[in-house]
Amino acid sequence: MCGERMIERIESEYEFLLELKKLNVNETLKGFLSKSLFRGKKECKNLFTNKLHYAIFKNLPRFPVTVCVSPSYAVFVYEFKIGSNTGVGFYLFGVNSDSKIFINQLDNVVLDEAEKIFEIIPSFANEIKKPIIVYKISDKLIHNNLGYQVDLENESDKTIPRYFNNFDISKINKPLFERAYLSYRIQGDIVMNISDSNDYFVELENRLGERIDNIITNIVLQRISAALGEIGISANVASDSLWFDALPRRLMWRESEEMLENLRNFLIDNVDIKDLEAKFVATDPFRINHENAEIALIVREGRVSFGDRFRTIVVEAFSSQGLLRKWTQKVISNVSMDKDWRILRVGRHLIRYHGYPNRLTISARLFQDIDGNDEYIIPVRLDRVYVSAGELYVYHPEHGQNMYKIAEDISARFESTNVSRDFENKMNYYALKYLSEFMDLKKFYKLA
Repeated sequence: MCGERMIERIESEYEFLLELKKLNVNETLKGFLSKSLFRGKKECKNLFTNKLHYAIFKNLPRFPVTVCVSPSYAVFVYEFKIGSNTGVGFYLFGVNSDSKIFINQLDNVVLDEAEKIFEIIPSFANEIKKPIIVYKISDKLIHNNLGYQVDLENESDKTIPRYFNNFDISKINKPLFERAYLSYRIQGDIVMNISDSNDYFVELENRLGERIDNIITNIVLQRISAALGEIGISANVASDSLWFDALPRRLMWRESEEMLENLRNFLIDNVDIKDLEAKFVATDPFRINHENAEIALIVREGRVSFGDRFRTIVVEAFSSQGLLRKWTQKVISNVSMDKDWRILRVGRHLIRYHGYPNRLTISARLFQDIDGNDEYIIPVRLDRVYVSAGELYVYHPEHGQNMYKIAEDISARFESTNVSRDFENKMNYYALKYLSEFMDLKKFYKLA
């Protein structure tokens, strides 16, 4: 093609290894690339971190159409025939903490910085119709595609957090944080994302408030159901509403509205919520006064299905923020909360940190349910983990233990790197396949 730079064609494994050396490719990854492309997949069996990863690799097409190489990673781009159409799959290879090869599949890979450097045609590969194009990419490009900016496990400086500073944030394939923290891979596929908020008790109050909201709604609906039962109405109670069929399909709109208003007034007058320290208001939840301790009582018609002879009446109750705040603060005031060493499990990784718990169970006396019980066990799980300055440890049975220095109090989310749903499904399939061969769990992990 006119104007396109001519690139070298390589046909021998020796020449290929020399080119990889120029790119400073990791020795383990270099061995995988040369064996997979010039010898065959069987030569790679013992290179993978476990048998499941090798099984996925073994069942991919014999050759990729494109290979992208960085010092620590390689991306194989495969073409798949789907009926009369051709699909593309991106498979990432890198070196795990155990010095073995891992495989990952990404839905999309941004390769806007890729530089074409040479092409290969293995001398024995008669089935290749056109050369495999090899591109040079950077480790940073892979990090961004996996959802983090710093591969902290492979860096000498183990300090968290760090800031963007001169980092080119325009290259990050994620929304920018309000505060310019970086995110880190700390072991295997675990990424530590530093959060914007660092107020533990604000989040605790929010999550606890959600649980108390559910409790109040359930209590109110139980009492409404009991009041309806006293006048001969049988109702169905769900987690957030109550309903029953009562209005004939052909009933005039004006008459049905009058019935709904009478029912609403009856419930307001006869359902006692004084112990909740609240009052009913006949308004929709968008107009409720959130400064006051109020419960918006909604009585409305539900959907009518074709063929139904009766229309449904739905009753809903919505608590104001003022009511939830009052009860949440009462509960929190009786909870003793101290920083201590905590353990968090993420997959097969154990994270040990010093800070507040992100999962806790609170026992509290609130208000009586329909059976007269007033003691509640309230499980609370926070979205973030609140870590104190000091040390953080990450342990995995295969990868070993890593230690990091936490320079300041932070909150973070621990998540997995970006991975294709299709890849997870394949891992599940091969895990089941090999589990049927080795029912002993110890033997299975030894196999893996």
